[in-house]
Amino acid sequence: MKSTDILDQSKNPWHKVYWFARMLINNDKYAGIGKDSKLLTNIVTRLKLIEQQNNGADDTVKLQLQSIRNILSERFKKAKASHERIEKLNNDLEIEIINENDMQAFILTCEQIMIPLNKAIEIIPSDDKKFTLGVSKDFLDSQGDKALATVIKFWDDLGVKGCLTAERSEIVRAFTVLRILLSNDKAISEVDKDIILTSFTQEFERRAGQKRKSRAGGS
Repeated sequence: MKSTDILDQSKNPWHKVYWFARMLINNDKYAGIGKDSKLLTNIVTRLKLIEQQNNGADDTVKLQLQSIRNILSERFKKAKASHERIEKLNNDLEIEIINENDMQAFILTCEQIMIPLNKAIEIIPSDDKKFTLGVSKDFLDSQGDKALATVIKFWDDLGVKGCLTAERSEIVRAFTVLRILLSNDKAISEVDKDIILTSFTQEFERRAGQKRKSRAGGS
């Protein structure tokens, strides 16, 4: 791939989906607002309403950015420790969101990447031991002493396999929903759909990996 091709790709607004996701989840730099699905829903709703009411006027993106700033200012007005990080987020969003296409990429990131990811990560078990004890109890309650040999045999592997199976189930479910949603949007090219889907997968794996490390510490 030529360097000019890489440069052209970097200008594609859908490439920003991944970087918006990273910004929204970054707590040290931007206060990690991406974990708050309720807050993201509020932001998305306001941004869409402004777009509808302003009828595509030239100042629409400017109004939307101001709305984001106002929502976050209200949400964190009592959290003084977060003020600098929220201000940094607002300022950097104003740099990244230049036009309507960038704003659409940001909205999609909040609505179709971050919120579904939050739900999926929450569902994944966070404790191998708890998961293993639960399944073992099912066997013992059902089969009594006869199940003891079976429980001993699968004890070491069950927690890891069970939690990874749950991960797989969640990423397949969320990935499928996003793929169907994108397939119905004829305005997004097949290449751009791939960019969005891989952004989702990459961020899911990163966050699931963090949960894996947490489980390993307790195992």
